Amino acid sequence: MNFAAAHKNSFIIIDIVILKKAHNNVISAPILTITSMLFDKYQIGNNFCQILLKISHIFDTGISPYGDQPFHRHNVTSRSTEMKLEMTCYGCLICQMEKLLNGMDLPRIRKTAILREIIACASSMDPELPPPNYGREIHTLLKKLINDSDPYAEQKKKSNDAALSLVPEIKNILAQSKDPLKTALQISISGNIIDYGAPGSSDRVDIKKSLLHALDTPLDEALYGAFKKELSHSRQILVVGDNAGEIVFDRFLIEQMREKSVTYAVRGLPIINDATREDARLAGIDTLARVIDTGDSTPGIVFSRSSDEFLHAFSGADLIILKGQGNFETLFGENLQYYTGKSTHLYFLFKVKCSPVSAMTTLSEGSIAFLRYPAD
Repeated sequence: MNFAAAHKNSFIIIDIVILKKAHNNVISAPILTITSMLFDKYQIGNNFCQILLKISHIFDTGISPYGDQPFHRHNVTSRSTEMKLEMTCYGCLICQMEKLLNGMDLPRIRKTAILREIIACASSMDPELPPPNYGREIHTLLKKLINDSDPYAEQKKKSNDAALSLVPEIKNILAQSKDPLKTALQISISGNIIDYGAPGSSDRVDIKKSLLHALDTPLDEALYGAFKKELSHSRQILVVGDNAGEIVFDRFLIEQMREKSVTYAVRGLPIINDATREDARLAGIDTLARVIDTGDSTPGIVFSRSSDEFLHAFSGADLIILKGQGNFETLFGENLQYYTGKSTHLYFLFKVKCSPVSAMTTLSEGSIAFLRYPAD
């Protein structure tokens, strides 16, 4: 293991067991306290993300990665339908920070200090809120600590360039399709692999592989039929984008709705590799739809922080398409009629990237998600 010498592994696990007993029914803040204590005791250094994931695995699954020791299991299926923070979410958030910091030219001690502040910030958050809320707070703090308003700018440019290089190939695929709308939906979903807020790489080979996988994966025919019918009866369409690069793939879906009035929403401020107005311009979205932003840097949708322009577009839409897991995490389970004053369906398009979302959707990690909410 990278975070400590092999002979320390058993002691680390023993400490986890002891601390687990000391903090009965461990949740949010204690798990980060445990991590911080082990961080100090074993002098793990900056690259400690693996140990956090190991600890998260124990408390989320009830099984130690080193054996079959049982622990109290948090039952995902017994709670309400709304997305809440799971133990593995902490591991994901901290790993984002570690990955970003490792690519920066900063002294080790400075990176460690930043990471400690991030942990302290995460430990104070309300575990009843969806994960993107934490992403906003943590990344806002990170940008302040490193004095960089858009630390993922370079990665976003690479993602946009990689996606744009595939445009001619995608056009050929659509030209040969017997059902261009369905193919455009699959293409749009395939772009959701470009996510620096989730595990995995996002180079050109991965994007191409994701595209081919999405095209080979059939959509639910009943759901697609319902979507097609709703689309035909809708005049105002709202599409909420997700990541840079991925936004290029959304162009082809918007082109299939050219007879409609389409509004495309991006994030109000840079957050991870989520798309902003500049990315929409580079992707050519502004030539096909009215581009607005959410007025917020949350990598999802939080109505209390959204701009009036976005809220007006959301409430006025006849059909709403939401890209990415973050939008799903923040809106699934919401009382939509409270905000829209009417019965409006949301269609989510994304790739399942973690175990909590897999449990909620009953879809395996890595699979394509084409979902409607409410389901009726």
